Amino acid sequence: MISFSNFNTYLVSHRNATILLDGYIEIHKQTCNKEDCPLKEKNQIKKRLLSQSRRGNKQKINEKKQLILQLVQKMYYYGIKKFPNNTSLRIQYAFFLEKQA
Repeated sequence: MISFSNFNTYLVSHRNATILLDGYIEIHKQTCNKEDCPLKEKNQIKKRLLSQSRRGNKQKINEKKQLILQLVQKMYYYGIKKFPNNTSLRIQYAFFLEKQA
């Protein structure tokens, strides 16, 4: 498993990972039914398209990292909302937040 701290390095060095991530983002945008999904928000998509045309590869990866981090946070939010008594999920979320700080 790749930690988010190594995310940029991994994507730069593994071209296939970048392609898979792009595919995941596109499929998720098409299939997610949550209105507040960070990958589906129209402003985020417009910003992403503009930045891809203006920025270099490393900045695109940083933007993808931010989108994925927002998505993971939403996934934890909905998971905890659906399973409020799941201690393991709450602990995993705490570790996730700790690594982000």
